[in-house]
Amino acid sequence: MNVLVKDSKVSSENHVDISYTVLAGSALIGWYAPSHPYYKEYHLLGGRNPVVVPASAPGKYNRVTLEGLESEETYHIDLYGVMHNEDRVHLGEQSFRTRSAKIGYFISNSTRNSFKLFWGDIDGHYENVIVQIEDRAPEEYPNFRSKVVDSFIPGQTVKFRLRYASSDKWNEYEFKTARGQPTAPGYLGKFEHTINSVLLHWGPGTVDGGPVLYKVRRDELVLEETEDTAFRDLTPEQGRTYVYSVCTVDDQYNESERTTLTLSFDDLTPPTEISNLRTTDLSLQVLWDPAYDSSGRVKYHVYLEGDHKGTTEETAFSFTELESGKRYQICVEAEDASGNKSNQVCASYPPLGIPLKAQAVTV
Repeated sequence: MNVLVKDSKVSSENHVDISYTVLAGSALIGWYAPSHPYYKEYHLLGGRNPVVVPASAPGKYNRVTLEGLESEETYHIDLYGVMHNEDRVHLGEQSFRTRSAKIGYFISNSTRNSFKLFWGDIDGHYENVIVQIEDRAPEEYPNFRSKVVDSFIPGQTVKFRLRYASSDKWNEYEFKTARGQPTAPGYLGKFEHTINSVLLHWGPGTVDGGPVLYKVRRDELVLEETEDTAFRDLTPEQGRTYVYSVCTVDDQYNESERTTLTLSFDDLTPPTEISNLRTTDLSLQVLWDPAYDSSGRVKYHVYLEGDHKGTTEETAFSFTELESGKRYQICVEAEDASGNKSNQVCASYPPLGIPLKAQAVTV
């Protein structure tokens, strides 16, 4: 039926109040029929399609559902009364905005083959929800409910979707079921242990489905993630003791307990020579920059005119009982924890080129 008929002048006595209840994809429109029963029908415009409603008795409440609406859209509707001569009287208007089609969810009670799915929103939207799990038949439930979803395998990615009954917009989600804890490698051993490398090997661990991965650590540093059961570390430092560990990892990054092995590496390389050896002019204190050794533990031997005067882990040393007007040779060498020694680095006091009489030496 063509509803685009000519309009007539609106009078206040013909005005009606239009009520509405909105959902995500529809709206329920209602009004009371005017007291003058000379309309043959009502036309409701502004939705997706015009709606024609047969005339009702005066005072009767009319209800019309506008379907196929877009979510989160604002609509303006007009209600007309059509008389028998086809004149159309504007009876009222109303604006509303449809609700969001988004549906939140959370998961609880997850096991290796099931989980509990909760859904709903937070703005008081009590519309029924359609739930579909994988390719199973969709089911309709009230909002703010839950459902136990089962019959899966460990580590399976389960796809599910939700939509409101009034909307055709699905909310697509997925969830991966849990796996059991991986088991640790049966042992951790070594081959070809040298001063600066080691070949580690271990017994296989197991995972609850999916590929097996191993994570190799030196102390807490991750060296490698590998599918093999062996790994060669080429970067240990001499004179150090490390705790190596290997754990089994599944495709959800669950780790087993660690299987460990403590290894020490011999130190055959002396520390570097000290640098920037110098003396203070008046305090008779020797200062130098630290030497480097991979073991991280260095001590220093200090010599005066070839005689050993002391050992320190600091980078400074003070002398006493020096004679005024005499030049001294001071030498320092570094030694690591394995007994390897660097070359001596020497300096003169007073420095060469400075006359001895220019130095005020306090003994």
